[in-house]
Amino acid sequence: MITAIQELRKSIDDMTPEKQSRIAVEINTSCPNIKDAPPPAYQPENLRPLLSVVAAAVRDDPTLTVGLKLPPYVYQTQFTDMIRFISSFTRDDRAKRTNPISFFTCTNTLGSSLLFNSQTTNDQGEQTFAVPSKYGGLAGEALHPLALG
Repeated sequence: MITAIQELRKSIDDMTPEKQSRIAVEINTSCPNIKDAPPPAYQPENLRPLLSVVAAAVRDDPTLTVGLKLPPYVYQTQFTDMIRFISSFTRDDRAKRTNPISFFTCTNTLGSSLLFNSQTTNDQGEQTFAVPSKYGGLAGEALHPLALG
């Protein structure tokens, strides 16, 4: 994926150190619908192989901008565990500390959320679901206060 993105950036002259990149990569580590598994970022150490590849790509091209989309964290140790983990990728480059992760998107979707009957019916009174219920989750405006937390 990173190689394909870098080829695109090269083709549109988006790798010039003097200019800010027009393309950023956001890696979704918060997907709540991976069968029989929590979102990967709930167990930060599981992200090490992925972030090692990202770190190497950013070392090779410091103009590459990569961020992580995180799941909703609901207690303090989840935040501190992720911060500590991401910090482990920080390096001293030319008397400047750098990290391959440029930004975080907080948050994606809170899986296994509850909808009330009044929220799942169409105009004809029939029960409907936007996505199959086993993949449903809380997102958007309803999740905003938790994401800001």
